[in-house]
Amino acid sequence: MTKPRSYKFTLRPSIGKKTMVLEGHVAWLLLPLLVVCVLAFVGYRTFQAHRTLTQQAAASQELTEELETLRLQNKKLALLESELSELRELQEQMLRLAGIEAVLGVDMDLIEEIHDAQRDGASTGELLVWPAQGFFLRGYSKTHRAVDIAGDRGQTVVASGSGSVEYVGSDRYEGRKVRIAHDDTTKTIYSGLSLSLVSVGDSVRVGQVVGLIGASQGDRAHVHFEVLQDWNPVDPSLHIRQEPPAFLPEDELEGITPDHQSIAPPTSSADTDTLTSAGDSLLAPGVIGMSVTGRSISINPTGSAADSAASDTSSN
Repeated sequence: MTKPRSYKFTLRPSIGKKTMVLEGHVAWLLLPLLVVCVLAFVGYRTFQAHRTLTQQAAASQELTEELETLRLQNKKLALLESELSELRELQEQMLRLAGIEAVLGVDMDLIEEIHDAQRDGASTGELLVWPAQGFFLRGYSKTHRAVDIAGDRGQTVVASGSGSVEYVGSDRYEGRKVRIAHDDTTKTIYSGLSLSLVSVGDSVRVGQVVGLIGASQGDRAHVHFEVLQDWNPVDPSLHIRQEPPAFLPEDELEGITPDHQSIAPPTSSADTDTLTSAGDSLLAPGVIGMSVTGRSISINPTGSAADSAASDTSSN
């Protein structure tokens, strides 16, 4: 039995007698159904594409709003940096007018470098600055496993990095000294001090004052600075981010002995009272927070600026 090639459809209305007869090949009869399916598919895909475009447009709008927010924040940051720069410049001018920089030996470039290092997120144990502002009196060598930085008697000595004080004491060869542990392997030692301003167990920040340069016997006043890695002396110049000081000019080296001299701890009150104007007070700005009032000396952890300054009555 062969399959029919054509079909006949009769449409008979319920009312009236007129009927409609459709006769044709099966393919032609299925064509309208195929067209309907194609139109349905195209409509569905169009709906999906429209929904995707709508979602992308919404996401693009959110990104545009976030970008605009970031631009406004960047403008605010730029404005804040400009205001901060103006405040630092004003602070420097005020310090110079008040004479604090000359009294404490505060170096504004040092404070700026400390601020920059802290802003950049210095890692734990990293040494950022030299302990004193001055010239190299002696460099690091096989026979001198430290550096000597020349300074004035009573000049401040600051921590090269953040850490914890693990030793404060003195001996007949190196005078008063402070040792700071910056991490499990890195330590720094500050010797030849007339006065230590920290105690064992204190937490110190980079740039915080830890002592004052003391007098010396047969040598120019200086701080004897050591860096230890796993208790082995290393060249500080290779471990401190700040540029090293220059060496003392030759015309100022006359009369200075070539070997490291003993620095005896001061035995009289005059040796320790480097800033002794009764009732006067000092407070260094920024990260260097030292307060000296008469014969009482304390550390200011916040490092705010003081309202008054004292004069240095010590003699070198």
